Amino acid sequence: ALGDEAENRRLGEDYRTRGCTFRSGGEETAPEEDVDCEEPENATNPQCIEALVSGDALAYQFQDAVAAYERAETSRNAGDMAAATPLYEEAATLLIGAVNADPNHRDSPRALLLAAQALVYTGRNDAAARIFQRVVDEVGPLDARGDAERQLELDHILAVAYFSLATAARQSFDYVRALENYRTLAESARFERSTDPEMPGMREDSVVESARMLEYTQSYADAATYYRRAAEIIDDPAERRAAYFRIALMSYRREDWSGTIREMNAFIDRYRSDSAAVEEVVEAAWHIHEAREAARSSASDRSAALRTVVDHYSRLGGTRGSMAAEYAAHARFILAEPTLTEFEDFSIDAGH
Repeated sequence: ALGDEAENRRLGEDYRTRGCTFRSGGEETAPEEDVDCEEPENATNPQCIEALVSGDALAYQFQDAVAAYERAETSRNAGDMAAATPLYEEAATLLIGAVNADPNHRDSPRALLLAAQALVYTGRNDAAARIFQRVVDEVGPLDARGDAERQLELDHILAVAYFSLATAARQSFDYVRALENYRTLAESARFERSTDPEMPGMREDSVVESARMLEYTQSYADAATYYRRAAEIIDDPAERRAAYFRIALMSYRREDWSGTIREMNAFIDRYRSDSAAVEEVVEAAWHIHEAREAARSSASDRSAALRTVVDHYSRLGGTRGSMAAEYAAHARFILAEPTLTEFEDFSIDAGH
């Protein structure tokens, strides 16, 4: 019978719900001594049978919970959220129940993570956040360095929990909490040394999001530091260019005019031959003009900055109707009519 899954499930359920015993006469008597159930000759010992059946019962409980989650995933991937939502609710209940039945089970960390993700798909974000936090609290202290494969699995589960907590906080406009979790993922030595193939992508996203959160909270100097880190690790050329531009923009945001001129010129030098960067290069040149105005630079320096705006627009082939075209047009206007001081406070909000 012990090789029959259906019979094992029945025995396990009896053991779990009715306290059935496998000892002689049905009596719950303690064994005289512990038995090594790893030894083949003890396979039929009542103590070993009880351990096997109770273990099987828990294994089946986790197995059924994961199967419910996979059914929900199948429906979601097919675009049928009406069918997926109740399946996710069922899966979350089963997964949490399995973990509560045996918090120390090997599959408990993964089950908790799946339960939280299931709750996200049902729209129960607050409940999901509590489970993600439970993952952090319970999985964080676990250490399986003697088992590389297990350590990789735990690192992945913990990283996903931190990233999910940060994302949930960001979506709730709780930027302080979001930043705390993003920075943990970005800075932790544990995640830096992890061999999880998905870890570099999660850490890269966390660095970028940390920079954005710092910018939103007006911590511009720290934001510039994180944008610089992002620029060094991002592979996508457009995203890397955007990170370098925002390094310079942080000086402009904090009204550091000498820093603005220095950083914007550094950005222009990096991308002066890249036609794909025309929008950022022309905007950078315009911000140099603004910085020179604010710093009360000489008239010749201010005029030179305006000519640079026009030159970069023409040289990199800016397109009509773009924000770069707006900057260039106004620079031409000021150069042509320098006495029209009522336009000197002109500014363009490019959404940056």
